[in-house]
Amino acid sequence: MYTGMASGIKWTRCNRQKVTDLSFRVTGLTTGHEYEFRVVAENVVGVGEPSLPSSYYKACDPKYKPGAPAYVHVIDSTKSSLTVSWGKPLSDGGSTIQGYIVEVCKAEEEEWTMVTPPTGLRVNKYEVTKLTEGQEYNIRVCALNKLGVGEPAALSGTAKPEERVDPPQIHLDSELRKGITLKAGGSVRIHIPFKGRPTPEIKWTKDEGDLTEKAVVEKALNFTQLSIDSCDRSDSGKYTLTVETKTASKASEVPLPVGKVFLTDVTKATVSLAWEKPEHDGGSRIGGYLIEMLPKGTDKWGVAANTKTCEGTVKGLTAGTEYLFRIIAHNEKGKSEPKALAAPVIASDMTMEPSIKMQFNTYSVLAGKDIKLEFPVLGRPKPKVTWTKDGQTLKVTSRVNVANTPETTAIQITEACKEDFGKYTITATNTAGHQAEDWCRVPVQNCC
Repeated sequence: MYTGMASGIKWTRCNRQKVTDLSFRVTGLTTGHEYEFRVVAENVVGVGEPSLPSSYYKACDPKYKPGAPAYVHVIDSTKSSLTVSWGKPLSDGGSTIQGYIVEVCKAEEEEWTMVTPPTGLRVNKYEVTKLTEGQEYNIRVCALNKLGVGEPAALSGTAKPEERVDPPQIHLDSELRKGITLKAGGSVRIHIPFKGRPTPEIKWTKDEGDLTEKAVVEKALNFTQLSIDSCDRSDSGKYTLTVETKTASKASEVPLPVGKVFLTDVTKATVSLAWEKPEHDGGSRIGGYLIEMLPKGTDKWGVAANTKTCEGTVKGLTAGTEYLFRIIAHNEKGKSEPKALAAPVIASDMTMEPSIKMQFNTYSVLAGKDIKLEFPVLGRPKPKVTWTKDGQTLKVTSRVNVANTPETTAIQITEACKEDFGKYTITATNTAGHQAEDWCRVPVQNCC
């Protein structure tokens, strides 16, 4: 096998010993330089013609496609759209996330449609438009890096476009609540913002009756203004603004239950949950959320945590114990009906069998040169990694050193010699299982 640099015209032989496999790892390259390769076959008669050169490849550390995004959920909807949000993947594959791709599929069909640009979105939320009201949809999101599109993360269950209702709210300045004092002949402008969904109807009254003819009312999408010029004693009194929608009024009540509840993490002492906010806050701002739990074998729910946001962590659990969890929203009028997590949870560390990622089965180095190999190691809890050579525990010396990080294992051999030739085995073990990769070999080539 031969290699040539993009900036040169000389071909250099890569292997000094015969290669019988159909793959070969070339070492000793300069990081950042581009190389092309060609292969020559040889038999007892001699050496054949070289193959056509490969494309140019830049020497750089191996990278992977990104992992799946975290916690895909719907944050808003209309009768023709759904707005989804998601979190960053746990792993970017060693390459910066370039964007996200959103795909939708009707619940009764299997054909997915990309609704975002092929180059991906730079943000972590997106409004999917032009949907059919009442139709249920599946939604999934993929992360994208230089290596390609990663595994998708799907919305839990289905979602359907429907108009959401936000109860009307008035933002009244505290100074206005104290009243307004004017001299005779003066003018007044009372500006009051409001919000609601659908757009509320507004009504001004004076002393529970109609306004006088000289009172002028202006209304926009999100504010109203009452104007009175040349005020006199007859204009004094109590002015009332009523903001009302067809489906809800400003009168407060307890909020509706929260939406779907998700389990986001669990250990032997903690459980983390997330949930969708209530569709209706009861006409009063949500004051917070209570996380209640029920240990197996008991019949009394207890408050385990409270939070202002739509996520929280319960601590102090007993390892191995089974728990039920539910979420309650509350406002100034009281508590909502509870919404439970779909299934019980056992307090235990989440586990994942070890995985070692290798791209090649042959690694070579010139005698007297250094070589460093690094491999990603996945697993939860963190796997214990051991190295062997030809079935025996690898001896760490001043020349041979092994280094482990939370995500990788690496071996570095300084001034390689014939003693380093052999079969190297990496074994990763945790409570979920173990994996051994024993196809890493380091044949040592002689210098020219």
